[in-house]
Amino acid sequence: MTNTESGHEIPAGAWVWPDLVQFQLLLLCGVIVSFGGYLISQAYRMGEAPAGAPFEYASQPVALLISYIFWGDWPDWVSITGSGLIIDGGLVIVFLENRAHKKSLRHAQIDY
Repeated sequence: MTNTESGHEIPAGAWVWPDLVQFQLLLLCGVIVSFGGYLISQAYRMGEAPAGAPFEYASQPVALLISYIFWGDWPDWVSITGSGLIIDGGLVIVFLENRAHKKSLRHAQIDY
């Protein structure tokens, strides 16, 4: 199917308004995503950003798994390399923060 005005293909056909059940599912998805965003913002507000950032990166492997299970879609090597670099960066931050925290505990003065 081709849009005559722009010449672009529309893979799913013409736009169809969602029925009531589909609209409710879309609304539920919006509520869940909004709640997740709120929780992430609260985590950054209450904690230290470097400590919370790696948890945000955990969504990448989950998204990859869901994409593969439901659509059989597998990313190319550039996407896998980029995701690996982002995840490795998060792990390095966790390691360095943990090491800095341990070092500060060693030099802490204890009052008896």
